[in-house]
Amino acid sequence: MPKTIRILSLLAVTLLSGALLVACGGDDETTTDASSATSTTEASSEQLDGQEYADAVAAVLAPTGENLTNLGQTISASKNVEELASSIGDAQEELQSSASELEALNPPEEGVQINQDLIDLFNGFADDLEPAQQAAEDGDKQALASAAGGIPAVAQEFSSRLEQIQQDATDAGLPVVPGF
Repeated sequence: MPKTIRILSLLAVTLLSGALLVACGGDDETTTDASSATSTTEASSEQLDGQEYADAVAAVLAPTGENLTNLGQTISASKNVEELASSIGDAQEELQSSASELEALNPPEEGVQINQDLIDLFNGFADDLEPAQQAAEDGDKQALASAAGGIPAVAQEFSSRLEQIQQDATDAGLPVVPGF
């Protein structure tokens, strides 16, 4: 399993453990150059070829994985529901931002559905975190525990779907670069 897929999958597990710690009463120096990802993914009327598209997707996924890992560590270290709510909200924003970057791409014809699937996956995962984020924001530990209980299934589905999208890209003849 490529590193980025593993990192994104680990985020969901980390989200769960942090949420459960707070709900149950428990109170590497990588930087991401957002400008390089932004310049790679700026909206363009010019259709990308397969390699350009693969590179652009990798430029979105790699920093997203790193940023979500860092947020996952922050979530795990949350000492109260307010910190947890903020951190889950940050993770949602990261996922939605990545989806927006993917929306700005003009993939080759064989990558249009793959791109849409990635957008839907990232937006869907952000939406799936909403009950936990809202429960944490409301300070409702019972609802938080309930919402957190569903995260492992969501994480598994996210991981499986991301792997399937990668396989779809390979099957479509798109180059698969490290990180995608």
